[in-house]
Amino acid sequence: MLKYKSIQALMFLLLVTITATAQTEKKGGHISLQISDNDTMHVITANVTDSVSGQPLGNVELTFYVQRYFGIVKVGEGTTDTTGVATTEFAKDVRADQNGKVLLIAKIEDNDAINDVAIQTTLRPDVTYSKNKPLQRAMIGRYAPWWLVITFVLIVGTVCLLFAYVLYIVYLLKKAATKKIIPHLN
Repeated sequence: MLKYKSIQALMFLLLVTITATAQTEKKGGHISLQISDNDTMHVITANVTDSVSGQPLGNVELTFYVQRYFGIVKVGEGTTDTTGVATTEFAKDVRADQNGKVLLIAKIEDNDAINDVAIQTTLRPDVTYSKNKPLQRAMIGRYAPWWLVITFVLIVGTVCLLFAYVLYIVYLLKKAATKKIIPHLN
């Protein structure tokens, strides 16, 4: 019995050692971004290098995201070539936040050779929110169109009036039920 417990302990230590060495084999990575524009697109070039030696890392998948109010939205992806460069494009018409900036995030995730790495930078797009003018009424905006507001008020008002009418009829029925009817004898 003692022999089996010592063998189990030895196997457990071997498993822990193998797992620890497998986790330490990943390299640290470094991402640098360069952003340029053409007529209709933002062009993002990412350089991925080893953080220790500075050598370019090839065949690494990068994902590019833009920060939105309720999370991040994927706008592109790419794989580095042998020189460690990956390029992607995304549209210029991405709306900025109220400060006039777009937060761009580049991530390396779930890679076998490199630890997870992320970098973020801001850019100023051409399409921004106007600070002095209120937004127009639209289905997707903050304020609904007038026709939708009026329709909603009419429907809710009609339902409330029908509810009040039903309550009035119930009142009349109760009142009629409490009246005593005296028959006339002729």
